[in-house]
Amino acid sequence: MEQIYDASWQAIETFFEPNSSSLAFNFRTSSGLNAATIKRAKLIDLRIEIEVQKVILLVALIPEANQQVTIRVQLHPACNQPYLPANIKLVLLSDQGEILQQVQARIQDIYVQLKLFDGEVGECFSIQVALDSCQIAESFVI
Repeated sequence: MEQIYDASWQAIETFFEPNSSSLAFNFRTSSGLNAATIKRAKLIDLRIEIEVQKVILLVALIPEANQQVTIRVQLHPACNQPYLPANIKLVLLSDQGEILQQVQARIQDIYVQLKLFDGEVGECFSIQVALDSCQIAESFVI
């Protein structure tokens, strides 16, 4: 599994204090994530009319046997905001753009997470973050 990613994907510690008890930092050290796991974070800037909403997308790729990879995806508030914007959606899309799963934040959610999913090396998928009429998608090749 090659570790090739855009420079906008940074170490999780870039966005969260290493000594933090936050769920995002726990994402970095949680069980099931081993030394071979690729863990990165990206600041997502959603511009809705004149308001700017920023969130942090966390992705972990966990290598398994036989070219399989387990993927964990979470969305967290950014800029010291305590909660995600209500109704923000985190969506897993197939390489054909079909919705495979999605989760929507409620009022006062501190993060949302997709169910773990698996893929094979070379497989493609996208993660979409959507709020109101603004949608941003990130494409991945495992």
